[in-house]
Amino acid sequence: FPVVALFIVLRAQIVRVILGSGEFSWSDTRLTAAGLALFAISLTAQSLVVLFVRSFYAAGKTRRPLIINIYSSVFIVISSYVLIKIFNMYDPMRNFFEVALRVKDVPGTSVLMLPLAFSLGMIINAVFLWESFQKEFNHVGAFLKKTLWQSIVSALLIGVVAYFGLSIFDDIFNLNTFIGIFLQGLFSGLIAILAGCILLKFLKNQEMNDIISSLKQKFWKTDTVIPEHEDLS
Repeated sequence: FPVVALFIVLRAQIVRVILGSGEFSWSDTRLTAAGLALFAISLTAQSLVVLFVRSFYAAGKTRRPLIINIYSSVFIVISSYVLIKIFNMYDPMRNFFEVALRVKDVPGTSVLMLPLAFSLGMIINAVFLWESFQKEFNHVGAFLKKTLWQSIVSALLIGVVAYFGLSIFDDIFNLNTFIGIFLQGLFSGLIAILAGCILLKFLKNQEMNDIISSLKQKFWKTDTVIPEHEDLS
């Protein structure tokens, strides 16, 4: 969820730094940034799908995740066609997405229904895998709920901090240059990540504690394990 928040808030900076040169126009940048935001919505679901599928396979239960993945893939294909049709025919829907993603005056916005359909399919895939996982292994997946709500809270903070960071660094860097855009996104993202890490540490997030412990072992000296003296005589 923190990564999702960063990608959505910093989508324009990411696209402009990576693709914003040559024949890539401002309209192309805006449309690509909107597509990136829609793809980013399902990042959490994509990670959960990998986690649950590996868990099923580790337990030797391969049939259920395969069936769920097939159904979700079919859903993505069908919903892509349906969403594009609705988008082109239903003006309120088209206006909502164009205003929300800031592509009101950009041509070809119907293509955004493709990443939307993909994200919806991946979210549905993750939900069904989660439910099947809990039914199969009872309460094994309960630990994820604590991690998820902590991640959601930190993601909200990261999104807010990154958004205000963009506004602050907008007045500091020249956004008409590559280095200006890069530094604006970089510093906004770093400050937001720092704020999120502090919050996760305050919430006693287990994953954050594991990361800190690993970094301490890697970069700070720790006591060496001394083998016990053995009398070989």
